[in-house]
Amino acid sequence: MFRLLSSLIRSLVVAPFRAAAELFGLLQHASASLDDPENAQSQKNKRLSLVASAPAILGLVAFAVVTLSSYTSRSKVQARYLDAFHRSLESDKGSSTIHLAERLFRTGPMNAPEAALDYSRFLASHDELLKANAIIEQIAPDDTPGLPAAHEQRAIAFSKLLSRGASSDYLRTLGWHLKQAGDPNSEGLWLAWANYYRLSGQIDRSVRALEGAATTNPDHWFSAADLYLLDGNMDFAKRSLIAAANAYRLRLGKNPLSIEDRVQLALALARLGEHSQASETLRAGLELAPGNAVLLKGANQLEIAKLEQRFLQSDSFAERLDSLREMLTKSPDPSNVYPKTVDLWRRDRKSTRLNSSHE
Repeated sequence: MFRLLSSLIRSLVVAPFRAAAELFGLLQHASASLDDPENAQSQKNKRLSLVASAPAILGLVAFAVVTLSSYTSRSKVQARYLDAFHRSLESDKGSSTIHLAERLFRTGPMNAPEAALDYSRFLASHDELLKANAIIEQIAPDDTPGLPAAHEQRAIAFSKLLSRGASSDYLRTLGWHLKQAGDPNSEGLWLAWANYYRLSGQIDRSVRALEGAATTNPDHWFSAADLYLLDGNMDFAKRSLIAAANAYRLRLGKNPLSIEDRVQLALALARLGEHSQASETLRAGLELAPGNAVLLKGANQLEIAKLEQRFLQSDSFAERLDSLREMLTKSPDPSNVYPKTVDLWRRDRKSTRLNSSHE
């Protein structure tokens, strides 16, 4: 019974293909001579076979049409749900967004990974961190390639965890997600790479990653300069500070009223030793925005930095004392000046005693 059923199913499956072959044969030999009785009988048998197989052919065609129609219908429904989901996200309709997401990701978030990533961000913004993590872990697993943008988000998250003192065991996981995220093209990803290299002891690569982040945010030129200074590379530290100054000059050229860019330019110039230019930069800003608290604070900090430099470079007790007095009047926190004053007094007493003993 089983063999008979198996043979019947095989015949139904093979019939359309056999009929197609027969039809091709008929077309190919249509010009053959019909005078030959054997040939005529053969052609007749083929036609009969073709007619007998017609239901199977029609069934196969109908099945293909229904399958294609079903797939097309599902695709259209999926597209409509995606469109409604994105509209709901834009309007921040909480309950509607959740309902659409449940329908959209019924078979799993990999069904629409980009939308799943958007949904995880939506959940995170509404303090649903556990649900958000559960979704992003599926579209960017720790051991299988997933959506690159989701791997980028996980890499940034692991980098922040490590910066806050998390176990170094996470370093390997961070490296995996960084590699799956692809070439760095955002400030966050560049910083994650910089942190990964720093924690791995690859300082040179960490600095290069910071320089990559600085192309998006010039603030990172200062971090690169600090790392170069720690490594004893003064020339490269100076190069980074010059790059910072140039970047903020360009920004100020586009928006002269930007207070933040003006202060950062002054900071870069001051660290390069160009105190007069730094002061002029802040003075020009105060002309455009008189009384601005941020610029006034920056100008005051710059004056204190100049006084500290003069204090350190001077060998005269009187000049050092004058510098400390000015610092005391300009510093918002005089307690920072007191230790320097005590240290100066102790050194002066020690020097006086030595001179007295020599006399």
